[in-house]
Amino acid sequence: MRRRIALRGSLALLASTMLAVSSCSSESKEATASAHNTKSDSSSSAEAASGCSKMTTLNASLSLGRPMAGILLGEQSGIFAKHCLKVEESDVSSPPTAITAVLGGSADITSVPINNIVTTAEQGVQLRVVGPNLSIPANALSLPPAKVDYVGVYAAKGNTISSAKDLAGMKVGVAGRGTQSEIGVAAAVSADGGDPAKINWAVLDQPTMLQQLQAGKLDAATVTSPFTSQLESLGYQRALSPSLALFKPGANFNVWVTAAKDLDAKHGAMQTFHEAILEVNEYARAHPDEIDQLVADKTKASLAAIKSGPGVSVNDDVVLDRDITPVAGTLLKLGYIKKMPDLTSVIGIR
Repeated sequence: MRRRIALRGSLALLASTMLAVSSCSSESKEATASAHNTKSDSSSSAEAASGCSKMTTLNASLSLGRPMAGILLGEQSGIFAKHCLKVEESDVSSPPTAITAVLGGSADITSVPINNIVTTAEQGVQLRVVGPNLSIPANALSLPPAKVDYVGVYAAKGNTISSAKDLAGMKVGVAGRGTQSEIGVAAAVSADGGDPAKINWAVLDQPTMLQQLQAGKLDAATVTSPFTSQLESLGYQRALSPSLALFKPGANFNVWVTAAKDLDAKHGAMQTFHEAILEVNEYARAHPDEIDQLVADKTKASLAAIKSGPGVSVNDDVVLDRDITPVAGTLLKLGYIKKMPDLTSVIGIR
């Protein structure tokens, strides 16, 4: 049976999630207006320090984890300031929530998995890619799975997963329906000759998923780094790395996006962000320890757990035929979309 996974989150809820813009001086109407227009005292200081006549401020809605690291690094390294850019972050629970914020205007940019680009395009949602974020290493097939995939499938004690098709008929924990981890598992099962429609998906947050796996209430779970390190310390072994069934070596699996209307209205700012994030990516390749520490500090995970996962892998571009079209074909085959969407305009800045 073909499945239809709808984008979660309602635009009707956007008003309650609008980002608050605080002023540097609540005693002055002039300062309040200045802050509302992204020209706060701190921005003025940054302008003076960087030699910029004016700072461009963008709001980023970000899910906690490795995908947000580029924003953290851009600010800490001074690269954003060099480009006369300031990015203010707001944490959200998931990519669908971040997409809702961007479409509603309470955020300018976010990072999302490629599969979200495809599913939203099929629904007529106008997102535009403004830069590459994370990619599968080009040499992925020669690396240990934990150094390639942030997601691992782990079997409960007493269960055996000798190949992906064994997951058919099992109760498998996922962070959400239609997520990168679910689609990756479905793709792996299908490629192995199994029927992903027979998987009993259980939607759980990561801490609850780990608890239920250890209690034997799940047959298997899709676990993300750094929780993978926690499970492995308890003797669990990774049975499958599902992302490689969805994304090919060398391809982007996570990109920076904005709403089409914002790309048109704020094209100069988005172009500045594009140029800055490419420089951030280059810096990240040369300073992997710095980005690992930033992620550890932000997520409150141990540095050892972060380092046990994938290293820095980023591209300098986003290519439709390499990164997006193949994923769309997989989603169509598996029934996550009903028809191939028009993707010709989805890359807003190249």
